[in-house]
Amino acid sequence: MTSTYEDALISALDVLSAAQSTGSLPAELCSSFRHQLDVELAAVRSGRVMPRSLAVSLTHQLVDSGHHDEAFSHALEILHEAEESQADVMTLLPRATVRQLRENRIDTLARAGSVLGRFGVLVPAVNVQGETRLGTISFSGRRMVPAFSSRDLFDEWAQAAEVAEVVASLVPAAGLGELAPGIDIVLNPFGEGAILTNERRTVDPGEQMPRQARTPLR
Repeated sequence: MTSTYEDALISALDVLSAAQSTGSLPAELCSSFRHQLDVELAAVRSGRVMPRSLAVSLTHQLVDSGHHDEAFSHALEILHEAEESQADVMTLLPRATVRQLRENRIDTLARAGSVLGRFGVLVPAVNVQGETRLGTISFSGRRMVPAFSSRDLFDEWAQAAEVAEVVASLVPAAGLGELAPGIDIVLNPFGEGAILTNERRTVDPGEQMPRQARTPLR
């Protein structure tokens, strides 16, 4: 499942290829546009959720070049609309911030709250007998909820996990305490491994996920 923004990037690349094949846009300009779109698509697929203003930048570059292709201009308009539709989407927690939490010995969710802010993290959602539950791992001798700051790190964990139908669910980093009451969190267990103690009441680690945490991000 791809996002509207990712679909718009893919469509713009397809339209750009057609524009180059018909000669409506010069090869050198198409190469520059393709590189910028490819870089953005790779960034989105690696876990960066918040789109940047690429459509406006490419539109200005197209106008400045003195060339025009109606289909590609329309594709950029669609890309711009997709950017705006995701303007309020959470940005994934920067990996550098995870390292800073560990280096500064910030080891509880309560203390980390102001740092986590409006960032999001990816947590595993596991299908168990028709119910979506929060996945856990064994880390430092106890069960913890793994949370990841990038899609690459999540995928690395998922490939090694012995669970079926696991998907990445984007959730507010500052809301992890409510999402998994009483269960400690480990950020980037295959990387920095920053542990945040959850002070909320203790519950079964397999407690069903709240409805707002069930939206998969693939």
